[in-house]
Amino acid sequence: MAFNVTGKGPSYIFEFRYVRDTSSKDKTKEKVRADLLEQARKHLEFYVTDDNLRVIPDLHRYVLMYTYGEFFLREVR
Repeated sequence: MAFNVTGKGPSYIFEFRYVRDTSSKDKTKEKVRADLLEQARKHLEFYVTDDNLRVIPDLHRYVLMYTYGEFFLREVR
């Protein structure tokens, strides 16, 4: 999905949904977030290989997660 948010070019949003494994109760909040962030980073790496995205100079990639009742925003490079 592409749309213009800034007036400086297209913006792309990719949505990924993750369901936490309820059997992994021994994982800490930080470990779960780190695992989800790594999964999202790998997904984004796949999508930025697209010819339309690869040619965009200075493409910024962000992950926004909602975990443990909190929003978590991180730029991934």
